Amino acid sequence: MLSSNFMPHGMCFLWQPSLIWLHFISDMISCLGYYFLAGAIIYFTRGRKDLPKKTVLLLVGAFSIFLFCGTTHLFAGITIWYPMYWIEGINKAINAGISVYVFYFLLMPLIPIALDAPSPAQLEQANAQLNAKINELKQTRHELVQSEKMASLGRLVAGFAHELNTPIGVAVGTASTLQNKTKLINKLLEQEEVDEEELLAALETVDEASELTLSNLRRASHLVNSFKRTAVDQTSEDVRKFDIKLTVEDVINTLHNKFKRTDIKIKLDCPDKLVVYSIPGSLEQMLTNLIMNSWTHAFNEGKDSGNIIITINLVENHLKINYSDTGKGISSEALEKVFEPFFTTNRAGGGSGLGMYICYNLVTAQLEGNMTCESTVGEGVNFNLDFPVKV
Repeated sequence: MLSSNFMPHGMCFLWQPSLIWLHFISDMISCLGYYFLAGAIIYFTRGRKDLPKKTVLLLVGAFSIFLFCGTTHLFAGITIWYPMYWIEGINKAINAGISVYVFYFLLMPLIPIALDAPSPAQLEQANAQLNAKINELKQTRHELVQSEKMASLGRLVAGFAHELNTPIGVAVGTASTLQNKTKLINKLLEQEEVDEEELLAALETVDEASELTLSNLRRASHLVNSFKRTAVDQTSEDVRKFDIKLTVEDVINTLHNKFKRTDIKIKLDCPDKLVVYSIPGSLEQMLTNLIMNSWTHAFNEGKDSGNIIITINLVENHLKINYSDTGKGISSEALEKVFEPFFTTNRAGGGSGLGMYICYNLVTAQLEGNMTCESTVGEGVNFNLDFPVKV
C-alpha cells in the first residue's frame, strides 16, 4: 500500500506506515460505529409509533449527525490515498450545520425541561403515591361491587317476601275456613239428628279447603327452597355440582314478583338434567342482573311488553348461554361502554352502573370465560356467555 505506485499524499502522516494504518483503521471503525448508531435510531423509531413530534425531530437530527459523522470518518480514511478534500470538506460543513441546528433548536429547549424534571427519588415517591391511590380505588370498587351484590340480594329478598305472602295468605284463610267448618261438624254431630246434606256440604268444604291449603303450602315450600338455594349460592363462591336448568328456574321464580303483572314472558331453553361442576352463585348473579337489566331498561320497568329468551347448551365442556330480549335495544355509543363500571343510562332512576360490569367480571375473571353484547336500537339485545365447566 506504500509502494512507489500508490503513495499517500497531502496528509502524509510523516510517511510512517504504522501511523497511516492507525489513522485509517480508527477512521473506519469510527465510521462503522456512527453508521450502527444511525441504524439503531431507524430501528427504534420504526418500532415506536407513539413518539411525540419533538422527540422525532431530535432523533432525526441525531440520525443526521451520526450519518454525516460516519461519512466524515469514511472520507478521512479514503482521502489518505485519494484527493477528495472538497467532498470531505462539504460533508464536514453539512455535519457542522446539522450539529449547530440540533444543539440550538432541539437540545437547548430541552435543557430547562431536563433541569425541572423530578429526581429519581421524587419519581419513586410519586409512583408509591400513585400505587396507593390505585389500590384505594380497587378497594373502593370492590366494596361497591359487593354493595351492589348485597343490594341485588336485598331486592331478591323483598321480591321473595312479596311472592311468599300470597300462598301463605291463602293458606291462612283456608285454614281459618277449616277451623270454622270443623266446629260446625262437631256441632252437627252433637245433635240428636244430623242434617245429612248440611254435613256433606261441610265435609266437602273441608276437603276443598284442605286441598287449597296443601297446594299453597307446597308452593310456599317450593319458594322457600328455591330462595334458600339462590340466596346461599349468591353469597358463596364455592365450586359444586348443580343442575343448570333447576338453578336458572330458581332465579326466574325468585324474580316472578317483578314480572307477574307485566306482559313480559321469560322463555328458557335448556336440556333437562344438565349437571356440571362450577360456581352456581356466579351464574345466578349474572342471570339476575341480566333479567333485571331487561326489566329496567329494555321494557321500561315492566311497562312495555316483550320476551326474554335464555338458551343454554353444553359444547365440549363449555357452557354457552345466549340471553336475548325483544326490548328497545342499546345505542352504538352506549354499547361501547356497556361493560364499563359505573356506566348507566338510568342514573336519575337510581342505576349504579355496576350490573353489567359485575356480569362481565364474573364471566371473565371468576369463571375464566368471555362475554359479548350485540344490539341494535329497536331490535332488542343479545348477550353471549361462554365459560368452561366440568361435567
